[in-house]
Amino acid sequence: MKNETRKINGDCLPPLPLAEWQTTRDTLHLWTQIVGKIRLVQTPLVNHWWNVLLYVSPRGLTTSANSSRRRFLQSGFQRIYFKV
Repeated sequence: MKNETRKINGDCLPPLPLAEWQTTRDTLHLWTQIVGKIRLVQTPLVNHWWNVLLYVSPRGLTTSANSSRRRFLQSGFQRIYFKV
């Protein structure tokens, strides 16, 4: 299926060759692990580690607000601005 477009439910998806974005994928993976570790420390454990989830938002990925000593922290990755 090299350089082919796949059709799923009538929508066309372009090919996504890993070699072209592997460094971006690796960087995003490491940053999401950092955010997950921060959230793991600041929130009580919930079944199956649900307390460390990243949620899909209209702009990318985000956490819900974490409260820690009367302060709130919300982390996210905004795809719109291409910044981490």
